[in-house]
Amino acid sequence: MPANVEAAVEAARRRALDERAFWQRQYPDYLKRYPGQFVVVKGSEFLAAVPDLKALEALLAKWGLSRPDVMVRYMREPLPLLL
Repeated sequence: MPANVEAAVEAARRRALDERAFWQRQYPDYLKRYPGQFVVVKGSEFLAAVPDLKALEALLAKWGLSRPDVMVRYMREPLPLLL
């Protein structure tokens, strides 16, 4: 694999791991504050909580952002496991 491809893959992997770690730390707090809403974060900065995807799309357009520019999670309680 070419070095530039390896570097890009490694950078994407690091971003994914950082995003996962961020949500593991912040999800419980955001769930308490914004249940049933989409939380929008850029870097580690909270930007907004919106009720639906249409509102999310409008907000991103208003701010000149696109989905890859931000992290978004829907705040809901985990579903119970039925075994």
